[in-house]
Amino acid sequence: MARRVVVGDLRVQQIDRKDGRRSWTIVWPEGSLHTEADRFLRVHDGSGTQKTYAYYLVVATEALRRGRVTHARAT
Repeated sequence: MARRVVVGDLRVQQIDRKDGRRSWTIVWPEGSLHTEADRFLRVHDGSGTQKTYAYYLVVATEALRRGRVTHARAT
């Protein structure tokens, strides 16, 4: 499967661990870590749902950004 680089959007990033496991996080378009999302996803590290949660968080964060609502204000 071909991989493509996403430019200009939040994205789910796969993290390959040394022990062969995979984890997932979210990064901003410039490649920096989305700290609030990462904090939540670390709680679910190793679970079968971490990747799904990451994609849901991207959708929710994009909706907040379009509505110009901060994470702190939404919670």
